[in-house]
Amino acid sequence: MQTQAQNEQQHDIDKRYLSVHLNGRAYGIAVNYVKEIIAYTRLTRLPMTPAYIRGILNLRGSIIPIIDLGLRLNVGESNTSENSCIVITEVMASAQQKTTLGILVDDVNDVLLFEPEQLETAPPFGNDIPQTFIQYVVQMPKSFLTVLAVEQVLSVSELALPPA
Repeated sequence: MQTQAQNEQQHDIDKRYLSVHLNGRAYGIAVNYVKEIIAYTRLTRLPMTPAYIRGILNLRGSIIPIIDLGLRLNVGESNTSENSCIVITEVMASAQQKTTLGILVDDVNDVLLFEPEQLETAPPFGNDIPQTFIQYVVQMPKSFLTVLAVEQVLSVSELALPPA
């Protein structure tokens, strides 16, 4: 049974989002999906996979598929530079099984804390990315941050489909 302090700590984690940049735009990823962040490293390309699957890497003995977030969101290929990062995530592959996937981003900015009233539903039009990939939008001082619906963006059943 969790104590009140543990419940409050979990509640705070549920309000934190990793801010990443991709082609000049800011996106948020709920920190409860993030396992770690690593510097971009050379990937091994896999034949017969969709373009948004940039390849795989061996991370301490585990083979991790890496998804190019820009291509997955249809906003253009991620720019690889010295600031590029791979966000290692863990998502549900099925009702009982989690899987680890990496997300290639241009850079990682910060961990942001948002109160529920700051999280707004995205309008059903005017978005660069598929509506199903957007969980929330948050107004920032100079722009908006799009909070991604990670389970949809990294849907294992959809990612496993053969390339068109």
